[in-house]
Amino acid sequence: MEGGGGGCLVSSAMRGKFVAALLIGMVMGEPKRLILRRYEDSFQIAGASLSLVGGVETLELQEGEKFDVEYVNQIHENTIVHAHGLNPGTYKTGQDGFPLLEEWLIPEDRAKHVSFDFNQSGTFFMHSHYGMQHGKGLALPIIIREREYPLSLGNARDHLNDAEDFILMLEDWCPYTMMRNPDEKCSLNTPDSALEQMKMMWRGVPKYLQSTYQTCEPAADDSHVKYERHTINRKQEFETEMLKAKNFARLRVINGGSMTNYQIHCPKGSQIVKVDGNWVVPYSCDRLWVAVGQRYDLLVRKSEEITVLAIAESFNKVPDRDDVAVFRAFLRNSTLPRKSLPMAFNATGSADDKIDFHLRGAGGVAIDFSRAQNISIRLSGKHGYMSINGSSLIPPGPSNPDFTCVGEPRIFKVRYGEKYCFTLVNANGDSHSFHMHGHDFLSIETSDGEILYQKGKSSPSLRDTVIVPGGNCARRKICFEANNPGGGVWPFHCHMSFHLSAGMLLLLAYEDSVKTDASLIDICNHKSNQFWTKAKPYFAGGLLAMIFLFSVGGTQSIENLSSLMVYTACVISPSMTDPILSRSFHWSEGQPVTEVEGGARRADHLQLAGLPRDGVTSSPTELLSSLSNAAGSADLHCSATGAQELRRRFHTYPTPLHLTADRKKLYRLSAADSNDGAAGGSKGPARQREYGRAERWNS
Repeated sequence: MEGGGGGCLVSSAMRGKFVAALLIGMVMGEPKRLILRRYEDSFQIAGASLSLVGGVETLELQEGEKFDVEYVNQIHENTIVHAHGLNPGTYKTGQDGFPLLEEWLIPEDRAKHVSFDFNQSGTFFMHSHYGMQHGKGLALPIIIREREYPLSLGNARDHLNDAEDFILMLEDWCPYTMMRNPDEKCSLNTPDSALEQMKMMWRGVPKYLQSTYQTCEPAADDSHVKYERHTINRKQEFETEMLKAKNFARLRVINGGSMTNYQIHCPKGSQIVKVDGNWVVPYSCDRLWVAVGQRYDLLVRKSEEITVLAIAESFNKVPDRDDVAVFRAFLRNSTLPRKSLPMAFNATGSADDKIDFHLRGAGGVAIDFSRAQNISIRLSGKHGYMSINGSSLIPPGPSNPDFTCVGEPRIFKVRYGEKYCFTLVNANGDSHSFHMHGHDFLSIETSDGEILYQKGKSSPSLRDTVIVPGGNCARRKICFEANNPGGGVWPFHCHMSFHLSAGMLLLLAYEDSVKTDASLIDICNHKSNQFWTKAKPYFAGGLLAMIFLFSVGGTQSIENLSSLMVYTACVISPSMTDPILSRSFHWSEGQPVTEVEGGARRADHLQLAGLPRDGVTSSPTELLSSLSNAAGSADLHCSATGAQELRRRFHTYPTPLHLTADRKKLYRLSAADSNDGAAGGSKGPARQREYGRAERWNS
């Protein structure tokens, strides 16, 4: 009986623990699981936790709800995701989604749980903050629904209660530069290849001219990076239905693009009610510039059809149809004919900041910045090099896991509770869209002059992203209170992907916080734990070769291989107008080196690649040694693990040295025909796409 009674007691205790765990789980809730997926040459974010808002998949939360998300990384490379505009109370373990430390990344084929409290509502979005992944589609809208609307909105408060939500997510696709022609299929023009072209253009600028880019340039009349396609909700013309139950539409406009500012043609009678998640006194909208990273909430009375045009910034040129994205919403079961779209469009001119001169904050009391510390920030650069006060700080990405520092990194120390004003002076001809992590700020001065307001009673609009117009040292003044120490360090950077990846970044470091964790600001001395090191360009005569050095294990891993595939690239032309495509060589045990399709054809080119004229090498080590010596580098080693890493790092131009193979798996470049092979019993030569995305396949 005692034994039986004891068994019952143990069982009851176990049941009690189970019930307690169940109750805790019900209270805490499960995190929303989001799947980061690769789809051909682009990425997407999916998951059963997403809601459909106006036909668009969206992460939907309620005001006061915790941000509680599990990211599952299935894009086959490391990544990190930033909830743009949300201000977590801490990000010391990476909640903010900026890769200050490598351990904050979401490793490939792994999951990461991100959870933080915040006190905001409105329209936001998430995107990758690692290399150029954002430009490949790793982004998603976020809606934080309000508990109530401020009385200061007037009649708009009642209209918001009677409004149906719609998402307008603007994005740009297929970037190209003056070094490439447009490519409708995006097979040649990727964010990675375009960035490398921009950097090559900067390296081609003579040193004596580089220094002149610190002076005031005239406003640019074109963009160095253009895009083949522009979309709303990933369609050039997005259509959805409106319910008749509600009389108003709330249009949540998000510029989730990489580089493009958009001119919005607002529906008749539209009013701006929120910017970057902050309430404003309702303001009528006809034409509206939405800079990269900005969000606007428009309120409009429904009609039979609501049409919004988003025209990519065309400067003084007339935009064509591919530069225009269209949003159309129709009343359900409407029988009226659809309105015809314009056949032609006027040039947009350059993006400006005039709207901020007119917007005023609603629902809050203004902060007095008359005694704030004033800091001047000079923006300069050209092509693939951008700087802040003469220094460039390039964040890490898949092709380079370390920060790259040119000059002293711009780390501005702030103290909790103090007020600061930044005057951004743009010496560059391009406009820049600046975003501050962890804080909102007031726009105090635009290119039209200082914004007048009553201190302590009314204020300009709060924002987290502001456009600085290009040319003639245009100025923007923003002010903020250092009220969110977080994990100690917050980025402040140009949100245009190519400008950020060219170094237009500074860090705001809270003095009291960084004393206990100096590694957060010692970024220029961080060294990645990954096995490879950064490449260096080599110039010799008319030969430009870039080879990436890798180190995994020792040479014994190479000697154990039964076959090896090596891809190299050289541009062999003093005029840079007649490049030779990348070289592709195959070595297998007991056989001489052979060349596969896509490389040079003459014996002197073999010698130029570092191989003997007859192409004979006795081992993979000798093959790598020959190529290494030709490029002036040393110690190239690889293993199956190394090949797998290279597979996902093959996103640069000129093509890096690419080592692939072991006894069980081969890693080849994407072939035009899936039956095209490589080494080890292949059915044909490997064909290389010029942009060089690699993928795994089984031999």
